[in-house]
Amino acid sequence: MGPTQLSDVEKAHILALREENVPVSEIMRRTGRGRSTILRLCKEARDLSPTVVPQYKKRPGRKRKVSQLTDKLLKLVVTRNPRLTAKELKSMYPELLKDVAIRKVQHCLKHHLDLRSRVAALKPLPTDKMRRKRLTFAKQHNWSVEQWKGVLWFDESNFRVVTSHRLRVRRPLKRNRYDPRHTISYCY
Repeated sequence: MGPTQLSDVEKAHILALREENVPVSEIMRRTGRGRSTILRLCKEARDLSPTVVPQYKKRPGRKRKVSQLTDKLLKLVVTRNPRLTAKELKSMYPELLKDVAIRKVQHCLKHHLDLRSRVAALKPLPTDKMRRKRLTFAKQHNWSVEQWKGVLWFDESNFRVVTSHRLRVRRPLKRNRYDPRHTISYCY
């Protein structure tokens, strides 16, 4: 994990400890921060009044093209409809994503929001004939819930053995693969 910025509370705490002449090694132990961080903060605070906490300088580098607010919006939209592609998202929000490449939208979904593109799971779609057979079977066998748990198949289903080009969905790794929003129903 990369370095994290000191909060204003942490800065004030470190400076207060330093004012009390607490050794740097003790401050390191109490705060969990490095020696150079503490010394740099004390050096910056030396030129300021004792009640002022030093602020961060503007960091170098280019600003993000996709703001954190836009990231939240993309996450909301994609969790509602995980089948949306980056191209569709860009066309849905032209004002927010006008200067952003489609590849950057994909990057944001994958790395910033942890919504990787995955192949949708296939789930056989029961036909009307299958539903009627299931209903008659259930009416004939008045079983308890425990007995029904032992039934694996009570009708015949066709399964696709060879895969073809399948639809992709955005799904977090920890979500259930067989959630209806992340599956494709098919029928022969």
